[in-house]
Amino acid sequence: MGIILLAVLAVYLLIVVILFVIVGKFTKKKYAIILVIILLIAPFTRTILIKSLFYHYSQTPLSEIHETVEEPISVYWEDNASGGLNGLHRRLNVDIYLDGRHLKLLVLKGSDGKYYSYRANENDRKKSFDISSRMKPLKRDRALLEEKKYRIPRQKIKDHPVMQKISSIDIELTKLHKQYRDAKHEENIVIINNAKSYRQMSEIPSVNYLIKIDPPLPTGTFINSNFFHLIYADRISIIDMRENIEIAYSKRYMAYKGFWGGQFTDIPGKFSPVIGEDSVMYFSNSVLFGYLRY
Repeated sequence: MGIILLAVLAVYLLIVVILFVIVGKFTKKKYAIILVIILLIAPFTRTILIKSLFYHYSQTPLSEIHETVEEPISVYWEDNASGGLNGLHRRLNVDIYLDGRHLKLLVLKGSDGKYYSYRANENDRKKSFDISSRMKPLKRDRALLEEKKYRIPRQKIKDHPVMQKISSIDIELTKLHKQYRDAKHEENIVIINNAKSYRQMSEIPSVNYLIKIDPPLPTGTFINSNFFHLIYADRISIIDMRENIEIAYSKRYMAYKGFWGGQFTDIPGKFSPVIGEDSVMYFSNSVLFGYLRY
């Protein structure tokens, strides 16, 4: 499809050039020449506008990190850019972040306008933690064996003892990983069933940190417009609620691919290009959830 569109675009440009030559030769009227110029640039107006806007936005810092946190203990997450988190996204956040050690309280603003608080302690995650502890030395051993594997001659690698050990570890890790996911699923059900909901933000428990995602620009314009679908933008702010200071922020601007962009790029998803950190989760993890590295 991409090659066909390139051919169509080449033919289009050729026709415009021929028209430009004909108009320039047989008429001196400015409006005719202007019309041809408009025809020439019309297919590229979206790209030109996006590039211009991205250049303007990139003139100021897109992100700053003043502090990182290993154990936030309690967090409130509010996503106003997407209208709040639905049930699936809330379950995913509980599964990923609420480990009962580094994070014991997670409050999420729901897509229904309510506020949901989830709590966990070490005992709530004991089964999955024990399984995870058994997996860690196996992963370390496997990493060391991987280094040795690259020093083995290619003709001897298939039946080498190192490869047999790697295979044995992989089998054990597969079993443990399934046990871990099953245990985590059971724990999540209990935690979610014990969740509390609130109608007003003033009712939620106090937390150490706030993650807040807002549109940085007014909606209803070319930016964040449901009609034009030109650029989506948001700003994530991470605030220490005890000191009432912003410890990090990140702005991102993501251009909808549109028709031409969707055909001429191999980048997956519906946005291209992107400036700023394209993943809210990656940014928040790097700032507030350092324990996920371990």
